[in-house]
Amino acid sequence: MLSNSSVLKRIIFIFAFPLAFQFVIFFVLGALLQKAESVNEEILKSREILSLAELSMVDFCDTLSHFVSYSNSQYEGFVRKFDASCERTRGHIARLVDLSNGDRSRMERAARLKSNVDGFLSLASKILASHEREDQSSGPAAILQLKLFNRLAGRFDSLGSDIKSIAEAEKNTAFSLAEDRAQSWRFVYLVLGGGLIVDTLITVALCRILAQNLAVRLAALKEKSVSLADSKLLSPSISGSDDIAELDRVICRVSEVLVSSQQLERALVDNAADLIFSLDSDGRFLRVNPAFEKRLYFRSGSLLSRGLETIVLQGERENLEQVLFAARQSNQVHFLELSMVDARGGVYTFNLSFQWSDSLKQFICTGHDISQMKRQQEMLASEEKRLRALLEQLPMAVFALSQDLRIEFANAESERLLGFRRESLTGVDFNRLFSDPAATDFLSIVRDVDSGVDRGKFELSLTVANGTEKVCELSVVVYRVVEHLNILVIATDLTERIRSERLRRDFVAMVSHDLRSPLNSVMAYIQLLARGNYGPLSTSGHEGAVAANQSIERLIKLTSDLLQLERLESGVLSLDLQSCSNLELVRAAIDSVAHVAETKEVYLVVEGTEVTLTADKDRLIQVLVNLLANAIDFSEPQSDVIVRTVALPDKQVEFRVVDSGPGIAREKLSCIFDRFGRGESVNARGEARMSAGFGLAIAREIVLAHGGSIGVDSEPGQGSQFYFRCPQVYSLRHKQL
Repeated sequence: MLSNSSVLKRIIFIFAFPLAFQFVIFFVLGALLQKAESVNEEILKSREILSLAELSMVDFCDTLSHFVSYSNSQYEGFVRKFDASCERTRGHIARLVDLSNGDRSRMERAARLKSNVDGFLSLASKILASHEREDQSSGPAAILQLKLFNRLAGRFDSLGSDIKSIAEAEKNTAFSLAEDRAQSWRFVYLVLGGGLIVDTLITVALCRILAQNLAVRLAALKEKSVSLADSKLLSPSISGSDDIAELDRVICRVSEVLVSSQQLERALVDNAADLIFSLDSDGRFLRVNPAFEKRLYFRSGSLLSRGLETIVLQGERENLEQVLFAARQSNQVHFLELSMVDARGGVYTFNLSFQWSDSLKQFICTGHDISQMKRQQEMLASEEKRLRALLEQLPMAVFALSQDLRIEFANAESERLLGFRRESLTGVDFNRLFSDPAATDFLSIVRDVDSGVDRGKFELSLTVANGTEKVCELSVVVYRVVEHLNILVIATDLTERIRSERLRRDFVAMVSHDLRSPLNSVMAYIQLLARGNYGPLSTSGHEGAVAANQSIERLIKLTSDLLQLERLESGVLSLDLQSCSNLELVRAAIDSVAHVAETKEVYLVVEGTEVTLTADKDRLIQVLVNLLANAIDFSEPQSDVIVRTVALPDKQVEFRVVDSGPGIAREKLSCIFDRFGRGESVNARGEARMSAGFGLAIAREIVLAHGGSIGVDSEPGQGSQFYFRCPQVYSLRHKQL
């Protein structure tokens, strides 16, 4: 029972069992004492009855004495005394009767005594009453009194016998009760003494059993603790389910965990890629992990008792001695970068750590191979030099900025562009170079370099050293090296290019304007000539006039397209934005080319759902008309030209014109939207078609002005699909090139 209970339960049991035995002893003692007390009460009751019997006898004698005295003297005072004695006698007899309740023999004796007393007193009262009523000297009265006296004497004798029997009975009872009381006290002393002895023996026995059990189990725990401290195998677990057995199982589990941890630690050390080793106070190897063999090709046994300095380059041994001395003096970790020679003669660079252990009296060391990192650092340094040299040779100004937009580097071209020495630009806030108000948008994008904002090219004005301004094309390049964010701003001087472009545009505008007026005059003259206003013409002359008029019309359209393209590219042409429907635009474009399609027997098909967008209706219709005209011109008779329009997920609307013509060669796709990109081509009917190539270039500029994109999908012999996309909601964008 004790072996499977907890230690606390055992201790409680040791105290509880003797305590319960003591409660039993106390209960028995209480019963014995209660019995002795009841015997004692019976003795007292018997004594009181005996005393009352004696008092009753005395009272009888007094009553009889008073009765005789009154009979002889006829003195009234004796009557009163007689009455008082009678009352006392009745009181004693009544008390004696009360005390006799519960005992049959006592009650019988008490009842007999009470009956005799009542008869005696009643008879005595009658005798006294007869004395008062009659003459005592007459014969009959004397005879009556004599009879009464004889009866009274008989009653007195009976009373004496009753009292005597009561006295003898109570004496016998008192003697018997005294024997019982003595016996009860002997039992009390016996139970008290024996109980104490037995209780003490039980307590000592239980304590001895518990002590022996605990001693054996604690000895086993001590043995296991010593074995655990010495890393030895543990003995089998202690049986049972008490606290000590549970503690023993915990120690066994701790042992298993420690063994597992040691195995894991040994596995980590043995499989670590870094060098892990220990040195004695003189710097000689005490233990090395297998990484020495993997990294430096040294077997572990070949290094033991050798000094670390034997595998360190000669020029670095003094640094090693200083670090070992400092680590031992400070008890702190010290780091040192050392070049170590492997068993094959190769040299590797390691970052070593040294820490002295006072308890172990040895250095605990680790080594991380940084040879590859050193080589990479050297390569990075070399690449940085090469990059700097390349940046120095670039014909564009390059600025390297910090995250707070201060210039950290500027190449040689930046000196020529700004007129400042680049040394003076270092640390300057990049904002100070701008005089253009639009630079705010550019700088906000530069500040938001890490947020994925679309970074384009910006045309802005920079203030140079002489106070003048130069227009530059700026672009931002963001890249990371490890965790460091690098910002490059590349500036290209556009001042001369813009000046030349402005001159070219002015020239084109001037030529277009100056050509259109005389051409219109010539076209009007030829039309009058063809109508015969200047006299009738021959058939060949009329045909020549018509051909000349068509050529002049084509030349006027060519100059108009050229002027329109220049306006679009220069941003002079503004857009009349309004809300419109995609199908509305398609229907208007189809109406414009319907007669041409009918003439060439080409069918126009519309596909798509209606979407609302914000755009310049006339300009987008112009784009659709251009694409439809080309598709009709290159389609076979009796074929379909399909116009599809759909809403894209990115809130854009796509327009796609699909034909079944000869398609476009792959080499021409990249330049088909450029100015003069079409040139000579052959339509679906085999007819040669000359074009200046302005139509698609104008379409591209209109779509770009709407913030959209334009493109073509085509394969030779499989037709073409020209498409363009515009945002549903137009928003002004930064002026970007």
